[in-house]
Amino acid sequence: MSVSRQSGRRSPRSNEVALFLALAIAPALPGPGADLEAQTMDARSMNEEQRVRHVLARLAYGPRPGDPERVRAIGIQAWIEEQLHPERLDDSPLEARLADYEILTMDFEELRAEDAPVARVALRRRTSALERGMDPAVGGERGPVARRRMRAQILNAGVPAELDELTAPGDSEAMLEVRLLRAVHSERQLLELMVDFWMNHFSIQFGDEYLLNDFEENVVRPLAFGNFHDLLVATAQHSAMLLYLDNWLSSAPEEQVRAGMLGGDEGLVEGALRTRGRAPFLEQAKGLNENYARELMELHTVGVDGGYSQADIIEVARALTGWTIDGWGDRQDGQFLFDPTLHVAGDKTVMGRTITSGGMDEGLQILDMLANHPSTATFVSSKLVRRFVADVPPPDVVADAARTFQETGGDIREVLRTIFAHPTFFSEEVREAKVKKPIEMVASALRATDATIDTRFEGAIEALSQAMTRMGEELYRHEAPDGYPDVSDAWVSTNALFQRLNFSMTLARGEIPGIEVDLPAAQRLFGELGYSPVSLEQVTMARRMLTASAEEGAMGGGMMMSGDEMMAGGGEETSTAAESQYMGGSPMMQVLDVADQKAGEADERAIAVALLLGSPDFQKR
Repeated sequence: MSVSRQSGRRSPRSNEVALFLALAIAPALPGPGADLEAQTMDARSMNEEQRVRHVLARLAYGPRPGDPERVRAIGIQAWIEEQLHPERLDDSPLEARLADYEILTMDFEELRAEDAPVARVALRRRTSALERGMDPAVGGERGPVARRRMRAQILNAGVPAELDELTAPGDSEAMLEVRLLRAVHSERQLLELMVDFWMNHFSIQFGDEYLLNDFEENVVRPLAFGNFHDLLVATAQHSAMLLYLDNWLSSAPEEQVRAGMLGGDEGLVEGALRTRGRAPFLEQAKGLNENYARELMELHTVGVDGGYSQADIIEVARALTGWTIDGWGDRQDGQFLFDPTLHVAGDKTVMGRTITSGGMDEGLQILDMLANHPSTATFVSSKLVRRFVADVPPPDVVADAARTFQETGGDIREVLRTIFAHPTFFSEEVREAKVKKPIEMVASALRATDATIDTRFEGAIEALSQAMTRMGEELYRHEAPDGYPDVSDAWVSTNALFQRLNFSMTLARGEIPGIEVDLPAAQRLFGELGYSPVSLEQVTMARRMLTASAEEGAMGGGMMMSGDEMMAGGGEETSTAAESQYMGGSPMMQVLDVADQKAGEADERAIAVALLLGSPDFQKR
C-alpha cells in the first residue's frame, strides 16, 4: 500500500479519519457485545482472507509483516494447532534476547533474597495502614495520583529514602520489559495472550515485585495451557495471593489459638509464640477473614451467579484458616505454609457438600470441588469465549466449551480448541467485533510496523508503559481483584482514543527513543490485510486539522480539549499540569511542527501509517 496522490472523490475512510481527528469516533467502534444478540448466531462464514486476518487478530497480538503469508502457506488450522502447542515453536531468538534477565531463572528464595525483604516488609506495613484509610466509601482516594500521594506519606512517616531504595531493585520494570518483548517478538503468541488472560483472571496488585514475578513466571506461565484445577491450587497457595487477599491473616480466634497451644499454659504459650515468631502475626490477625474465600468463588471459579451464599463463603473461609506463609517476625514474606494452630477445626458444609474435618485437606477438598463444579466450567468458559469470540459470549459456544471443560477435567488447551473449532468463531458476525485493550494496541502497533526495541535506551519501555497507562491499562497495577476488563466499552472514550492516535503518531514519526519502525513494511502489510489506501489529500487534511487543533489548543480554544476535559473523558482522575501539557500538546505538537517543515515522501508515509494505526479499523480485533 502506498500513499496515493490522486485527489479524486474521497473514500468513506476520509470521514472516519476526520471524525477520529475530531475526537468523536466512538460510534465507529463496536460497543458492548458488538450488536450481537445473546442467542445462537447465524454462522455466515468469513472468506479465506478474512479468516487469516481474524486468527492473527484474535490468537496473536496482531500480525507482523510476513505473518499472513506464513498462515496461508501452512494453513489456518495448522497455524492454530501450532499456537495451542507453544512448546513446539522455536522461540530461540527471543530466548537469546531474554538471557540477560536473571529474574526469569530465579526461584522463589533467590527472588526473595534479591528484593531486600526486611525493608519491603516495613514499607508494606505502612502501605497497608494507609490504604485502610483510602476506602472510597469514606471519602478516600484511588488511582495513580492517590498512590503517589500515599507513597509520599509513607516516606514522611519514617521510612528513610535510602531504605526505600533498597526495596526497589527494578524487578517490576524488568518484568514489564519482558512482557512487552514477548508480546511483540515471541512466536508463541497465543501463550502470551493466555498469560495476560490468567493474570487478569487471578488478578493481584502488590508492592513486593519479586512476588509478582514469581507468580507470573513460575505459576501462571507454566500452567497457562494446563489443567484449571492445578492452576487454581497453585494460585491459592502462592504468597502473592495469600497476601493480596489477606488469607495469610485468616485464623481461628486468637483466644482459641492460644488455648490450643501447649495445653493453655499462658507462660508456655508466650514462650512458644516468641520462639516461633508468631507474636507479630497475632497482633495483626483478628480471626476469620473472608476476602479470599469471596473472590475465590465470585471471580476465580463459579462466578457471582454460581449458586453459593454468604454462609458458603464463611464456610470456605473457615476451611482455609491456617493457609498462611512462613517466615514470620522480621521476614513476613515467605512461602505457603499450613499452620494447624490457626485452623478452625470441624466439618464444614459448602454448597450442600460436607467437607470432612482434616486440616489442610479441607482447603484442597474445596478447591477440587470448585474446580470441577459445573458453574466453574460455564464461568471460565464464558470468559474465554468473551476474550476470543465476542463481548457478549454466544451461549452455544459457551455451552460447547463448558462441556469440554467438564469432560476433560478442566483441560484449558482442549477448551480453547473447542472454541476455535466452533463455526461461530469464523462467522461474519464476530469479525472485528472487539476492541483492543491498551497492551494489545501497543503490541499490535509495534508488530505491524516491524518495530525493534533497544532496551538499552531507558526511555523505550517507559514510553510504552506510559502510553498504555494513558490509554487506561497500567500493567501490574490494577488495584481491584477483578482484573482489567475485556469488553469494548471499557476502552472506548474520547480521551482513550485520542491517546491511541497520539501514540500512533509518535511511534510512526520515530519519536520514541530506542524504537525503530519499518514504515514501508507496515504499508505493505496494511495493503495485504485490505486496509483502504491513505491518500495525499487525507494526509494533508490530517496535518491541517491537527496543526490547527494543536495551535488553538495551546491558546485555550478550538477542538483540542484541555487536560482536565480529556481526563474526564477517559481517566478516573484529573491530570497534573505536566500531564496535561504532554497529553494536550507537547509530543503531538512537536510531531506536527516537524511535519509542517518536511513535506517529503517520508513525512507523508509516517502520517499515513500513523493514521492507519490510529484508525477505527486498527482498534478492532
